[in-house]
Amino acid sequence: MVGHIAWISRLLCTLLLAASEGPGPDEPTIPRQIEEQIRIFEAWDRENTPPAGAVLFVGDDDVDRWPTRVYFAQHAVINRGLAGASAAVLPRCVERLVTPYAPRVIAYAAGGRDVAEGRDPQAVCGDVAAFIKRVRVVTPRVPIVLLAIKPTPGSRAEHESSRRRTNELLAAMSERDAALYFVDTSIVLLDPQGRCIASLYNAESGWLNETGYRLWSLLLAPTLHRGLQTGPETGGATASPTGAAVSSDFEYVASKSSKTFHKSTCSAARRITEANLLRFPSREAAVRGGRKPCKLCNP
Repeated sequence: MVGHIAWISRLLCTLLLAASEGPGPDEPTIPRQIEEQIRIFEAWDRENTPPAGAVLFVGDDDVDRWPTRVYFAQHAVINRGLAGASAAVLPRCVERLVTPYAPRVIAYAAGGRDVAEGRDPQAVCGDVAAFIKRVRVVTPRVPIVLLAIKPTPGSRAEHESSRRRTNELLAAMSERDAALYFVDTSIVLLDPQGRCIASLYNAESGWLNETGYRLWSLLLAPTLHRGLQTGPETGGATASPTGAAVSSDFEYVASKSSKTFHKSTCSAARRITEANLLRFPSREAAVRGGRKPCKLCNP
């Protein structure tokens, strides 16, 4: 009976919290297409253990299509790109796309859809600022890297002008915040005459192709590294349900009774007890120690 009452109390608290955080009169709701994608992420999270202190990619189609785990394999990465998302809707998604993960640094890319729909650059930047504000409520010190809205082949002149102006405002925003960075992605996507380099885009869809994403990743990497160096600590050791403690100082770990090694962020690593834990300073050291890589986290 006591347990039943406690469960009802928790349910009421949850409902009250949801009501208090509901959309304001002028706040965009979450479109069904976006809601369905978020629910898929939430279902995955219930069955898996997302890494704490990861690099969190958040944004629109550009993030959704970006093979971030391939290009940033040296980091624990979470990709929460949403196909069809706009900068206007992302602030409403912070509590579900950012809060659960306690990221070490956030890479944000959105706004292209807003510009293409003719929205004012000031309004788009206002939405980005709203996203940042909501993130900072729960993770005050987390560095956020803003990627410039990319140029698109065949874009109308007025949209291209709005894109450039929006990026100027985003860059200025980053100059006023020590934990905010701006990366101008157009550096690698435009030729000397300011035209989109066709070979970096999918000819049919206009999205970046593999080469375009590779250049984007190379451009982002140094700023991402700076953010990781200044980002909030994740608490040192992460306790597992069985009492294991995997230090963030060791990227690769294994159980003394197993021939498999893992990244320290792997869910399997967190089930290893401290007494049975082996730490390796590098992947090569783990292989030399006779261990094989985990198929789950692919260290």
